[in-house]
Amino acid sequence: MEITVWRWQSEVESDTMAVKVRISYEKPQELHTVTEMLKPIIKSCKADKGENGRYKKAYLEVDISDGKAQKGVNSPLI
Repeated sequence: MEITVWRWQSEVESDTMAVKVRISYEKPQELHTVTEMLKPIIKSCKADKGENGRYKKAYLEVDISDGKAQKGVNSPLI
């Protein structure tokens, strides 16, 4: 499984940061595990419908409060 995270935008009116997450996975259980862990902050989740290839992809949008976000490259996002 591979997870890619990038910053999308900061909400002007609030203290949250919108982040996009791409998840490449082989088994539906892998996606379920990640979505259960991130459930409190998930804004939306879209899974690819394509069955071609070894890996499937899902795209999440999550909201993270600026106070909880880590700015360092080598530190966890939340």
